[in-house]
Amino acid sequence: MLRIAIDGATRRNGKPDCVAAGAAFIQHINDDGKFSHCVIKTNYEHASTNQRGELLALLTALDYVHAANQEAHIITDSEYLFNAMTKNWCDRWVHNNWKTASNDPVKNADLWREIYHAINRCGEVIFYHIKGHVIPFGRVTADNLLTNDPSGIILLAEAYKKFDVVAPTKQKIIDSAQALSVKNNGFELSDEVFRQYVAANVVADAAATKVVDAADRKA
Repeated sequence: MLRIAIDGATRRNGKPDCVAAGAAFIQHINDDGKFSHCVIKTNYEHASTNQRGELLALLTALDYVHAANQEAHIITDSEYLFNAMTKNWCDRWVHNNWKTASNDPVKNADLWREIYHAINRCGEVIFYHIKGHVIPFGRVTADNLLTNDPSGIILLAEAYKKFDVVAPTKQKIIDSAQALSVKNNGFELSDEVFRQYVAANVVADAAATKVVDAADRKA
């Protein structure tokens, strides 16, 4: 099974020279529930938006899922993306010739078309929503850890350590995150799964940030 945390990042969102990136942090999980190895896949584009960054992350993840031919659990902190994938928005858009319920063109239809094609090539894909930035993690530290270990496994270990130290002092944030899980996923995440998803989200966020900064320097 694949556990995949996805996230997007942008620079100068809303401006014509916006740069967006998407990252997928992929953990290969064995039958005993432990991961065997990790990999990070990324994508970016210029003249973009923050929403497109999130969609690039999802498309990158789905391409990997298709190639791996495995069940996947995809974790996102984007409610827009989560709702689109769990409330049959894509099916309705296809039925309406890529128009919304108000008959407006679907925004970012080019990427949504690719996503719709990609997910229909995959096997079972389950989506989970997680609140972003539940624990603080230094941007420079995360960037340095990813430079030293592009797989993300060292950053993941450090995110677990940070969670274990910080979580006892962040009960209000955790309660808020779990309430959001009930709203979107329909249930509270177990303590360990919540910890796993938060740590994976840290890695995906850091990977997207690293890629968008590199792409911005090339602009």
